[in-house]
Amino acid sequence: MTATSQEQTIRDILVNDYVLQPLVGERVYSAPVNAGIDTYIYFFVISEEEHTSLTEITGLCEAGYQFDCWSNDASIARAIRKRLRKLLLSQHSQVIPEVRDLKVVEDLWEDNKRDLNAMTRLCLVFSEAATTYG
Repeated sequence: MTATSQEQTIRDILVNDYVLQPLVGERVYSAPVNAGIDTYIYFFVISEEEHTSLTEITGLCEAGYQFDCWSNDASIARAIRKRLRKLLLSQHSQVIPEVRDLKVVEDLWEDNKRDLNAMTRLCLVFSEAATTYG
């Protein structure tokens, strides 16, 4: 499964969630975002398992992701993070058979705008064979 298909899978899960939909809508990005957007999720790879013979045998690959839940309202940013964690940590599908909590949850303030990044990190295990993308 390519990084792009992994990102699309994550994005699909997040934008189609009935709780996140009214908060972020389609504003879930895997590339840096231009200024001027009030509330959104930005996610990116922080670590990736090297391709090994074990990966070839199991068809599984894992990647650590950081999820930045931005809002100018701290309570909304934290609510997005809470739902995102609950949603992704409960994933057990053919495409994402396992998600591990990397035990990182932080509130990071952007000084010049006073926006809150309610950040968290998770490790997602993907099944290379089960993807519909790529």
